[in-house]
Amino acid sequence: MERALGIMMSGNMSRAARRQTQSLRRWCLLALLLVTPAALLADDFLYEIRGSVLYITGYTGPGGAVTIPSTLDGHPVEAIGEWAFESCSSLTSVTLPDSVATIGGYAFESCNRLEKVMVGSGVTFIDDCAFAYCPNLTSAIFPGNAPAFEGDLFSGSSAVTVYRLMEATGWADYFSGRPVEISDYTYTLEYNGCAITRYTGNGVNVAIPFKIKGYRVHWIGEGAFQNCSNLTSVIVPGCVASILPHAFQGCVSLKNVTLCAPRALELGTEAFAGCTGLTEVAFLGNAPQQVGDGVFDGSPRVTVYCQPRGIGWETTLAGCPVVRLPFNYSVSLRGEATFCGFGLSSSGDQTVPKSVGRYPVTRIGGLAFLNAAGLTRITLPETITGVGIGAFLGCSGLEEIVLPESVTAIEGYAFAECTGVRRVAWGQGIRSVGVGAFSGCKGLTHFALPSSVTKVGSWAFSECVGLTGIGIPAAVTDIGDFAFSGCVRLSAISRLIPPVRITAVGTAFCSTGTGPR
Repeated sequence: MERALGIMMSGNMSRAARRQTQSLRRWCLLALLLVTPAALLADDFLYEIRGSVLYITGYTGPGGAVTIPSTLDGHPVEAIGEWAFESCSSLTSVTLPDSVATIGGYAFESCNRLEKVMVGSGVTFIDDCAFAYCPNLTSAIFPGNAPAFEGDLFSGSSAVTVYRLMEATGWADYFSGRPVEISDYTYTLEYNGCAITRYTGNGVNVAIPFKIKGYRVHWIGEGAFQNCSNLTSVIVPGCVASILPHAFQGCVSLKNVTLCAPRALELGTEAFAGCTGLTEVAFLGNAPQQVGDGVFDGSPRVTVYCQPRGIGWETTLAGCPVVRLPFNYSVSLRGEATFCGFGLSSSGDQTVPKSVGRYPVTRIGGLAFLNAAGLTRITLPETITGVGIGAFLGCSGLEEIVLPESVTAIEGYAFAECTGVRRVAWGQGIRSVGVGAFSGCKGLTHFALPSSVTKVGSWAFSECVGLTGIGIPAAVTDIGDFAFSGCVRLSAISRLIPPVRITAVGTAFCSTGTGPR
């Protein structure tokens, strides 16, 4: 009877017909249950012992992110039975243990809130429609080799992408009609995030992601990167709270580690032991609150770097010297640094470094030099592409602004209230001038925007009371409201270089000495 029904369901039929057959199958299964022992209950799971194999046959828990245990009442969980989680509308994610070898037909059918499935590495067979009609299911992660399957596993679950590991075998570009992508990480779900259990890629410069399949990474698991001999640099994102024992042990080619967590990390025993090439470990936040034994054992060349804003630092960490840098910075997962200002004082002439370690400095961060009234000159490297919001706001002692050719964007209020500025040397790569970017720069008297500029934001040059003449290039098509408001001495707007047709002006020249002609 079971085989006959399986053949019927595997055919190409309408959903209504499929439902009718499903109903018949349920009645048949119910009849079978009448002559078999009643299901047992343990830890929110109903189960049966069929022969010597434990089958999960139902779920009675509250739903959400569910992790199926590897044992129930002392028996290994080896199979998910037919219909076990069918129509469990509260289920949002499920993690199967490695002990599970088979997943029965329709096991998770119509779980309409189910988003992610982590299939254990021991699964060898999945029956028809196991994950059918799960409209929100987007990720099915398989850490093991490709299992055999019957029918259409994801019928009616059109958003699914299947993820597999680099080292796994038997995979093609599609699995039961769904695209297959390679994932470099295995992980477990823990509380409100995940823990990386193993890195399976072969990357050289690795930036650990903030999230894996939608789960925020909070832990680097024990031995997760152990003996990854190709690894030369790694960026650990700010969401990571703990690096467990032996996480990077034996990574002999590893040279640079950047730990972005602003709060105190926990470093497990021998987390970076045996990294014979490791020379630089940079902490972008406070000193770690817990350091296990032998964190850097067998890594004799390590120097630890910290920032002025970090607290709790001493002269050594786990026997390695600590060097406090004179400036603050952050690092993106793209491997680019944002300069966030000098630590104690930003006065006189200052130079922003071209790079921090192996990472180029590409941006001046927001409020990096806020109200640094003693700053008289700043030299920016040719690697800078953007100046952040309020980066130099209130730097009243700044006399000249020199923007390198690499800068493409000046963000809102970047140089606002720099009342001492007399001259701006514009880089020829600038495309936009942000809202209020130079507002209140009373010392400016005249300038010509570079030919690359296409947009001038609202209030960009408002209250530049000393401004008498401007040049606007042909590429500008948008000048925001009140861009030159309050420029009471501005009288030479007729000297547009060259004359332009501006499609959006609005109230850009309100309260000036003239208007566009």
